Amino acid sequence: MAGPFPTPSGVIRARMGFTTGSLEAYFSNFDIGYTGASVTTAQLADLAGDVATSWGTDLAGLFNTLGHLTSVECVDLQNPATVSGVVAVSIAGTRGGTALPENIAVSLVYKPDRRYRGSRPKGFFRMGVAGDLSSTQHWTTDFTGEVNAAWASFIAAVVAGSPSGVTLTAQKYVNYDGPPYSVVSNPNKTRSHSVPTKVDPPGVYAILSVAASLKVASQRKRLGKPF
Repeated sequence: MAGPFPTPSGVIRARMGFTTGSLEAYFSNFDIGYTGASVTTAQLADLAGDVATSWGTDLAGLFNTLGHLTSVECVDLQNPATVSGVVAVSIAGTRGGTALPENIAVSLVYKPDRRYRGSRPKGFFRMGVAGDLSSTQHWTTDFTGEVNAAWASFIAAVVAGSPSGVTLTAQKYVNYDGPPYSVVSNPNKTRSHSVPTKVDPPGVYAILSVAASLKVASQRKRLGKPF
């Protein structure tokens, strides 16, 4: 069994749960920084409620009416023994129009304050309707601009609504992996792969910008197994 991940300083992870159509719940995360030694479960629950409220104000208008925010869980990554704060909600999207297939999503690319090797950190969200597409593979620039503005407003509202006794700072990115890298060969595969070393403590970086990709993202797992 793998050991526990190293703990980053001053980071809370918000895990948002959604339902859409007839599929099982799916989740998307983002990390937010805070100052101070620790956060209580009650404060985490208050933050989860703030995230849900801000989602309803700033982001619900981007989600089709079939989609619902159903839960928010906030976890103190700095203190993993602290029980997470959870709220159960039912906040529907308000965007009218023809719903898209369940595997279609918007890819929000989080750009951290560091040079980066590999894929950028992202969030995947079931935003948009058929009228927001410019082609079968791309969103319109008007829609991605709307997404970018709404996400910025959402994060600003979450930070401004810091629970009593907690000072939130900004959206963050936590990097757990780094050099040295070791090359591992797998006899069942034609290519070897590099395995990083866990960084302890993990790097915590500010997110300089968030941008919705113009290319439509696909999450095939949301469709489930064919039989």
